[in-house]
Amino acid sequence: MGRIALENFRKELVKLAAESNFHQFYREKRPYLQELLSSTMKGFEGQKILTWLQDFFGAKGDEYHLVLAPAFFPGGGYGVTIETKDGRRLVYQIIREYGQSEDTPEFGGIYDLEQLSLHEWGHSFVNPALEKYRQQVRALNKLFIPVKERMAQMAYPNVETFFNEQVLRAAVLLGTKDLYGELESARGLEFEILTGFYLTEFTVEQLKFYQANRDQYPDFVQFVPYLLEQYKQHQEELISLAQEAKEFEIKEVKIKAAYWPGERGIEMLTPRYHPSLLIEAELPGRPLSVQQVNAFLLAAGLDFQLVAADKVVVEARIYEGNLYPINNQITWGFWLSFTDEEYSKLAPGVTYRLVPKTENPEYKWVMDQAITLALP
Repeated sequence: MGRIALENFRKELVKLAAESNFHQFYREKRPYLQELLSSTMKGFEGQKILTWLQDFFGAKGDEYHLVLAPAFFPGGGYGVTIETKDGRRLVYQIIREYGQSEDTPEFGGIYDLEQLSLHEWGHSFVNPALEKYRQQVRALNKLFIPVKERMAQMAYPNVETFFNEQVLRAAVLLGTKDLYGELESARGLEFEILTGFYLTEFTVEQLKFYQANRDQYPDFVQFVPYLLEQYKQHQEELISLAQEAKEFEIKEVKIKAAYWPGERGIEMLTPRYHPSLLIEAELPGRPLSVQQVNAFLLAAGLDFQLVAADKVVVEARIYEGNLYPINNQITWGFWLSFTDEEYSKLAPGVTYRLVPKTENPEYKWVMDQAITLALP
């Protein structure tokens, strides 16, 4: 029914284009669209992405296309593969606009586009390979159950779609490591697990085995039975890990350091608001969802103070947290903002100590040593 409905929708769009004289509108807007395309794609290395994908999967399509869709948002994309009557495979990725600009459409930087290309073009390799073993994939439904609700919220409603995404996301991490370095791959791993793809680390290890044994597995299709068998053999162990992660409750977070924007260790990070400072944090384990982190923040408190002897107390509040590259490691960080009035209270040359404004005996910010800072 989905394919039929989509084809009917396509036919209606064709009719609407004719009735509204869309082609005339497109011709008039073409210079603007060409300028948008040129500025967005400047520096984009599509062939680099395709070479990695084709080498890794041991297969290739006949054509690859990237389509910018400024009327689709928020950011992200779709992968589509069309097989023609003469047997050719045409691979498309449709990239959505960020959904934040009210003026010029924004699609992210070159790194973002190349990462999306690894993923969206990658679907043309992973999906057909797993489709050949559909029954074996369906037999792994117990691995899908722990994250079924979360996946449905992201439009991954069944076990086949989940494994297409899970396997592809693990492969993309290997591509990220080869093309952009270990740090970006490590950050990607944490994001995937936080998104609910709890099999990512296990899958990456299986794909490394594939990479190391290409003489036995010339292409990915031939490796899929082994991969699915590994999921099956480790099923109970993996489900147990997922359950532990779901039940994981953060009751204590260690604050390791605090930084002003531009300081050594966070030179590449830019706060959303000014003035701000960043605290580097260590969680007691790996959360499976952002909600687990948010629950701690609300319980432990978002408000902090900078205190110094004989000085007015200065208050700041957490407004954003994420996984960041801090001192060449991927770790949690939380940005705190000051009102202009509070920031003006900071005295130059004075060393302040960072402390939580309130303390909750059950949910605590912990500091093994005093966290101090002075105005930059």
